[in-house]
Amino acid sequence: MMDALVEFREEQGKDTVLHHFTNENRLCNGVVTGDFKKVDEKALDNAQLALLAKVRERNAALLVAGLDYETRKAKLIAFATRYRTRLIGQE
Repeated sequence: MMDALVEFREEQGKDTVLHHFTNENRLCNGVVTGDFKKVDEKALDNAQLALLAKVRERNAALLVAGLDYETRKAKLIAFATRYRTRLIGQE
């Protein structure tokens, strides 16, 4: 995901610094946990960890597609909702 972020920003002629990486992690954490902040991954259960990995992968794809933060946020939230709904259907 971070390589995609750097590529996305380079295409815009922008540098990527620490807070950009932090913001992307917080975005993905927020989609999974509801809290857009740093998360101790050791405190997440297996389902949350699996979803976090998938959200990061999806975010990388959305970055490569050139989508802005707000669009990615909405798409990631919708993705996580669909993912959780499928899990409920499998129970």
